[in-house]
Amino acid sequence: MPQQSPTPSEAPGLFTGDASSMSSYYDRVLVPGMFAPWAQDLVARLPLRADDHVLDVCCGTGALAEALVTRLTDGGVLGTDLAPAMLAVAERKDIPRAMFRVGDAVAQPVEDGEFDGVTCQQGLQFVPDRAGAVSEMRRVLRPGGWLAVACWTAIGDQVAMGAFSTALINRGWAAAAAAIAVPFSLGDAAELGALAAASGFIDIRVETVTRDIVLPPPGEFADGYAQVPPFAAPYQAATQQERDAFVADVVEVLAPYTDGTLTTSPMTSHILFATAG
Repeated sequence: MPQQSPTPSEAPGLFTGDASSMSSYYDRVLVPGMFAPWAQDLVARLPLRADDHVLDVCCGTGALAEALVTRLTDGGVLGTDLAPAMLAVAERKDIPRAMFRVGDAVAQPVEDGEFDGVTCQQGLQFVPDRAGAVSEMRRVLRPGGWLAVACWTAIGDQVAMGAFSTALINRGWAAAAAAIAVPFSLGDAAELGALAAASGFIDIRVETVTRDIVLPPPGEFADGYAQVPPFAAPYQAATQQERDAFVADVVEVLAPYTDGTLTTSPMTSHILFATAG
């Protein structure tokens, strides 16, 4: 039977543990190969005006903010996130017309109706109170403001991350496998749309988009990603034989997707678009 993904409140978060090392790996490897290209794709789909003010919820290290400001010549972006280590990386980039602030997705540090648009790229999955987070997105938008939320589909749809997850399960590293499942725990398009409708959004539509991501060669990806939290503890405690078997599992699945230098494989995401009613 297929495994059911745990909700964020049931599983350890992907960004727990040594936040600094996770943020560094995220920005060095996952942002250029995964999150930045997806950010550019999302921005191309938005009804952005040059003077819009946008709140980017769960902004991470600023990948989406960087893409947004290329279209906001007279506006700007406020990125909020609960992870100070992520925000520290974003701030060091000195992105023009972008500011970053610690902020809870269900209690944003901003006024009612302050923004023209709200974005959230691959962050809502991590929020235990998803309904509260979407309601908060509605609160901060002006009437007629726009919303765009991207959430990965099920982990079984994702070649690279699915291979990594299966390798964790094969080794019996249950907590780590639960953690990697969280980013894919809001993969139901109907559920995503219902959250928006319940919060007073209108003109709701959900698009399903597949595009390639680019990662290091399979062995390097498997070994490197496994050495950051929350995977590092079981991986480093394992025997060399167990680590080799883990890497071999990932390499076997990703072999058709690599040229030996890079791994290029598809990922699929739902993107919710809606208007503040």
